[in-house]
Amino acid sequence: MLILVKSYLCLFNKNWFLDELVNVDFKRELLSNSGLREANEQHKNEAKDRLRRDTIERRKLLYQKMILSLGWILLAAVSGLLISVFGFHRQIFYENKYVGLLSIFCFSWATLARLGWQGQTCAGDTIFEKLDENIFWVLYFFGTLFGAFSIIAS
Repeated sequence: MLILVKSYLCLFNKNWFLDELVNVDFKRELLSNSGLREANEQHKNEAKDRLRRDTIERRKLLYQKMILSLGWILLAAVSGLLISVFGFHRQIFYENKYVGLLSIFCFSWATLARLGWQGQTCAGDTIFEKLDENIFWVLYFFGTLFGAFSIIAS
């Protein structure tokens, strides 16, 4: 549990607990990789250095994705608020309960479509993987937009 807390803290500042987190991952790698476990110290040090660079890169990517997703969701929520405040909903939707249903539909579809998808590669950079990610973001945007609108308009 403590390592999870340290991971969260490291997400917001790469200097906090980074070496400790790398050590945890390296120990796990040693347990599962007999070749590395039996390698000489130089090879182990090189593997640990690679792991540290990879950990820094993964942390950076996760942080960027978290900030981008926060902005995306806030944009959708503010858009729902503006639609409600300026009365556009009267022209767009007659029944507020249907907008809430649309929100649930978008969130459910986005989430379930991503679970267990078999067409993924390790790099995640094929055309259809990028399309999958884009569809996920668009559905979450509309799910948040409709949800915010539904709550505010009711």
